[in-house]
Amino acid sequence: MFSRLSVSNLRIFVVLVGVLILAIGFSWGTSDNSSKTDNNTTSQNENVFNLPSPGVLTGGKNNGSIVFGLWSANLGTQIRVTNTSQGSDYTLAQLPANIKDVHVLSNNKLLFIANTDSIDHGKEIVIYDTKTYQTEQIVQVEEGRGIDDIVLSPDKKFIAWWEVKFDSKTNVLKGGESKVFIQNLEEKMTKLVVDESQSVEMHYPLFFDWENRLYLDAFKPNQGRQYYLGISFVTYDSPTVLNPISQLTKGKFSSQPILSPLDNKVVYTGFDGKDGNGKTIFYNPLEKSLKEELRRPELDNPNQVILLDLDNLASDQEKIIAGSENNQQYRNLIFSSDGKYVVYAIFHISLLPSGKPNIVYSHKIGIYSLDNGETIYLDDNSPAPKIIIDYKDNQLIYGETEGSTSIGNLGETYSSTLRSFVVSNAQDKSKLNLAGTNRKMQFISYEPYQKSGKLNLFSQTTQPTIEKNRKSLELVELIVPDTKNVENRLNSQNNPIKPAANQTLNPDVSPTPSECSDCPTCCELVVQLCGTPCDWVDYSDPNYPNGRRCDAYENHVALGYKCYDSPLYLYPQKTSSVNIKPKVSHRIYYSNPQLKDQSWEITASPNGQLVTTSGEYIGRIDYNYFSQNASPPSRGLIVEAAQLKSVLNDYALKVGLNEREANDFISFWIKELNKVPSPYYFISHYDKETASKIMSFDINPRPDTFIQVIMYFKPLKYLMSFEAPDFEKIPDRTGFTAVDWSGKIDL
Repeated sequence: MFSRLSVSNLRIFVVLVGVLILAIGFSWGTSDNSSKTDNNTTSQNENVFNLPSPGVLTGGKNNGSIVFGLWSANLGTQIRVTNTSQGSDYTLAQLPANIKDVHVLSNNKLLFIANTDSIDHGKEIVIYDTKTYQTEQIVQVEEGRGIDDIVLSPDKKFIAWWEVKFDSKTNVLKGGESKVFIQNLEEKMTKLVVDESQSVEMHYPLFFDWENRLYLDAFKPNQGRQYYLGISFVTYDSPTVLNPISQLTKGKFSSQPILSPLDNKVVYTGFDGKDGNGKTIFYNPLEKSLKEELRRPELDNPNQVILLDLDNLASDQEKIIAGSENNQQYRNLIFSSDGKYVVYAIFHISLLPSGKPNIVYSHKIGIYSLDNGETIYLDDNSPAPKIIIDYKDNQLIYGETEGSTSIGNLGETYSSTLRSFVVSNAQDKSKLNLAGTNRKMQFISYEPYQKSGKLNLFSQTTQPTIEKNRKSLELVELIVPDTKNVENRLNSQNNPIKPAANQTLNPDVSPTPSECSDCPTCCELVVQLCGTPCDWVDYSDPNYPNGRRCDAYENHVALGYKCYDSPLYLYPQKTSSVNIKPKVSHRIYYSNPQLKDQSWEITASPNGQLVTTSGEYIGRIDYNYFSQNASPPSRGLIVEAAQLKSVLNDYALKVGLNEREANDFISFWIKELNKVPSPYYFISHYDKETASKIMSFDINPRPDTFIQVIMYFKPLKYLMSFEAPDFEKIPDRTGFTAVDWSGKIDL
């Protein structure tokens, strides 16, 4: 679902790593046995969720019903419905945890991707009947492939899906395979649209129009933000013939086009490409080093709202319904459910002295009438960003984000999780909060009671009000699926691959800084000192009173000092003699080469090769040390054990390590973390000031560039919520460069 990330969501993704997947024991199938399994699951969880059985989606009296999802590590996925006129909510379905991209087919049928793996790719597409608990498999992929995304036609008759296979050597999409298929759900007829293997440019499905034409976007995998490169469409009768749309080429649009519920008009954001005249254009600093053709200012400056008629592409030009005056930007575009209005959030942007954008979130909501071309504005004084859902009869319906960096994958797009749904009256300013229990809800769809368009699924009936169900649910800690590895999937498809010199990152074969018989790591030292396993002490064990492993451990580690493992790399401009004196608050207990007079004497070459005073050739200085006990970082990533390699790979690049250093970094920490097995790990690093207090050096001659990162790891038994870590700008490697990375595992 990479294809449908909004600009704001993409920014969230850039600072997010570690949205991982739990192995929940659910099974899927097409037989009655699978149906019984789902029914049994419902029965087992009934005392907690108090599920109505069977579940049927019913329409709201006035506006409609919001379908949303909840996710629990223990209880799986719950699909719920809230009525926009009543405010109560009820359960529609109880489903496994490893699903995503849920679509409503009818009042009792859901279509979604099932059996997702560790990178959030699914193995099948199924239809689930909420009344009978029957599961019908309609798509199953071959081994090694995964379903990344599905789109559903507005008349619910067609689906298209994006099937990918990553390159086996690099584990990214570039060099892999990408296919798009289209299927008639009534006839069960499947057709191939594109088959792009090892292609520079690939396509993925965006949406269907009311004529069931499928629209696809072009993008270049693993080359940064190289999506929205141009939209084409295909027909079901000629699925392999791509018809490009001149109004939707690279640079002309900044968001996915949204289809009207009435006809084939779409609305999207664009960029006028102009500086000056009071406009503040933001150029992403991360793209300053890129070639001009790779920069994407239109993605950071959505300063137009554009309307386009897909049925009149040859003669019809796009219509700008909101422009870039007053440094305004636009996001969260929708058509109202009756098709009469285009609704959007208005942002103001200015640049801070640092060059970063200062975005004032949604101080106004714009409502453009398609009947008379007039725009009215609603004040938006809430500081929380919104997901706009509908506008009708002077009532704005929206979801309010709950403030964390959590991203949900149960809806049609990856989006921020919500703390409540709100119906706000534009005239008297009154508000009705729907399902507002801070449950980290994920918006799936809005099903209006009456549609003026071409489809009306729901009749005017009142949903069951189950207050006991609400109160029961509030007692359960429900969390967003932080275990869904959304960011890893994004990295594998979008993040650039760092060029390698005749080699690729392969942590399984790289040497480690402590690969010798007499150089104990932190954990190994504890074992030597105490004769105990390198894990948590059982405080109830009488052999360890007061929770102490032993006096040696207490003296060396527990009383204010922590144990770190580290290598130091040197890259002078010419072969030089270098003296390095480590400055640490306690002591270095192992190093290669050994310290002499509290320093190392090394002859260093520009390629990083080092020669000791005894004539030994080494690639780095390895050393392990005790230092002061700094407070743990407050921001970081929660990572499932199976995803350590991928996340550490990404981390190494973000802190500025080169290919060789990254190899050492990844392989070392995988090896050490495997010694303290845990379901999850908290991963972070200390800020520059704290790192210099933990470990620093006097190096003569003084390096022109010094890169240092000190990592912090902590095994966790349970999922926790943290803000993503900050990454400072990576310095250019100019002149004599020294690189030091180290870290600790906090047990």
